[in-house]
Amino acid sequence: MPVVPYVSIIIPTYNRARMLPITLDSFIAQEYPHDRFEIIVANNNSADETKQVLDGYCSRHSQFKAILEPRQGVHYARNTAARMARGEILYFTDDDMIADRHLLSELMKVFDLDPRIATATGKIIGKFDVSPPEWVKRHLINYYLSLTELDRPEQVIVSPDDLVFSCHQAIRREPFFQCGGFNPENTAGVWIGDGETGLGIKLKHAGYKFAFRNQHRATAIFAGLVNRLLDRRCIVCLSIAMGTVVIDIIYFLLGKSVCTVYYQQYQERQA
Repeated sequence: MPVVPYVSIIIPTYNRARMLPITLDSFIAQEYPHDRFEIIVANNNSADETKQVLDGYCSRHSQFKAILEPRQGVHYARNTAARMARGEILYFTDDDMIADRHLLSELMKVFDLDPRIATATGKIIGKFDVSPPEWVKRHLINYYLSLTELDRPEQVIVSPDDLVFSCHQAIRREPFFQCGGFNPENTAGVWIGDGETGLGIKLKHAGYKFAFRNQHRATAIFAGLVNRLLDRRCIVCLSIAMGTVVIDIIYFLLGKSVCTVYYQQYQERQA
């Protein structure tokens, strides 16, 4: 029988006590063998009822573990949880994602295709509380490694160039630590680095490959996002296109200075 890899699901969270159970319940319901995964939630100094929510889950489910990361910054939360994880595969996601039941079992198959695949992702469907305007759909939908169309044909992509977003990212343990984990990014409200993009660039420079498989999906919940986008009127598109690194992650809420920082870092890394 094939060996089923042990997976550590890592979820950083900050003040999402009401939404967090939706994410956690979707991972409890995985069809993946329950003795082959653990769920580590890194509470990044939340001020709401997050601790009480996590205490409840830890008391009811043996594969749950909650840790407190008092240093503000999602990269601290992710990297600290990774150091505590037991999995040979680390699966990173966010506290506003919903996993379908087959997510882990389907995503793990990607790593059998090529031993140089370090990290993989899949279909991510956006769930908006109100219908977004067309320009939001145009910039968010149909990038392979960002939000994707619900009816996109089934496909598997293995690439030496395309990066993977940490909202839906499985990564082998050894390459993750070899490359130093996630770079700093938003730390106490100040953007000081390139975060998940930096990790992807380090993996690429180390000669690893990236993979996409859309036979499963994760759903990203965008509650109130459209109004915030329209209020700020601030769009920063950092894009990852197939075959080349282009500025492509969409940071709508960050401001012009952030775009400048990311663009400068991108240029320096490509030099």
